[in-house]
Amino acid sequence: MSRLNDFAVMILCHGRAESVPTYPTLRKYGYSGRIIIVCDDEDKDLPNYQAIYPEVEVFSKDYVATYMDPMDNSNDRRCAVYARNACFDIAEKLGLKYFAEYDDDTITHPYRYEENGILYRSTLANLDAVFETYLAYLELNEHILALAFGQPGDYIGGVGSRLHQQLYRRKTMNSWICKTDRRFTFNGRMNDDVNTYLINGVRGGIFLTFDGIMIDQPETQQVKGGMTDMYVGAGTYQKTFFSIIQCPSFVRVTMMGDTHYRMHHDVDWECAVPKIISGHYKKREAPKEEWRDIAEYEGIYQVSNYGKVKSLERDVKFVKNTDTVFYKHFPERILSQSMSTPGYYTVMLYKDNDVYGPKEGRRYGVHKLVAEAFLPNPMNLRDVNHMDEDKTNNVVTNLEWMTHGDNKIYDGTKFRALMTELYGEGNQWLK
Repeated sequence: MSRLNDFAVMILCHGRAESVPTYPTLRKYGYSGRIIIVCDDEDKDLPNYQAIYPEVEVFSKDYVATYMDPMDNSNDRRCAVYARNACFDIAEKLGLKYFAEYDDDTITHPYRYEENGILYRSTLANLDAVFETYLAYLELNEHILALAFGQPGDYIGGVGSRLHQQLYRRKTMNSWICKTDRRFTFNGRMNDDVNTYLINGVRGGIFLTFDGIMIDQPETQQVKGGMTDMYVGAGTYQKTFFSIIQCPSFVRVTMMGDTHYRMHHDVDWECAVPKIISGHYKKREAPKEEWRDIAEYEGIYQVSNYGKVKSLERDVKFVKNTDTVFYKHFPERILSQSMSTPGYYTVMLYKDNDVYGPKEGRRYGVHKLVAEAFLPNPMNLRDVNHMDEDKTNNVVTNLEWMTHGDNKIYDGTKFRALMTELYGEGNQWLK
């Protein structure tokens, strides 16, 4: 079943019923479905809209004002943000599953395609198929909130433009393809589109503009009526600051234009939205510390996979002067380790016996105790190698059995290759 059966295009209109080029443009470029003219209840031209177009929906600006934030204290409500929010209300009322929002001044809707290193535009398109594809894409991920078509500015540079090279941008402007039950709120009397995709993008919402098809509109503020008067009066100086107020940590003022400059917003995308990063940077959970008996010292000492050695809690029987018997309690404790002349940590271990007095002990390298307890040695190799070449790092993951000859010429190549594979070039283990 076609998703277009639950879809409509909504054209946001105000004050210029005789000039809605978006309507014929949609038909010319192959859209055969439902088109709804969206007007507010303060529009003096409303009767003309209702006389000209077959389906007109009227919304209350006062109602929309109860749940959106204009972000200033101006009483000028000649702005699109009210209508953008009202589209969700209208879609819910009409039982639509999907809808698209358009401004009323779209004049072309072509495909963009590359041929012989040049970026061309088509004279026709099949918008029915395009909308079907975009609606299917919306269903791929519940975090996708809106999709959009490219704008002429996105293709500056032709085949070298960022949109054409990257195939998508994380923004939506002037066209919004939405799913009714994934509601979000537009805020700001000006720059509402930028405000919306930025603040929702910070929260994990996905807004995407795709390469391949675009909408074309007249130059900004050149069409009479609608919202133009408001933007001519203040937009050049004010609109950028709405986005800065919303997202001050990554939006700043910049200049735009080649001959006649105007203020514009500049977004630091490295700080703007969550990103998928390489698994090399994932913090790996440290293995749980595990203790095992030391061979020939069972019940007396244990060694851990982190290179610690402890004396176990126990009661030991002693005989003094051949006839005096007593017991001594030994609490569990971690043994202190000494540094040997070659630079290895060592511990002194003693066996329990019932003779009271000085005992003879034996000194062991801690790395050897860890390896014997945790690492299989089927070839009965003699040496234990420190892979990072740090003789004091006796964590089991840093140790390996090796022949004496190989150990003498070991240069850490294997370890560096492993750490690079796991954590990437320049990671902390290679410094």
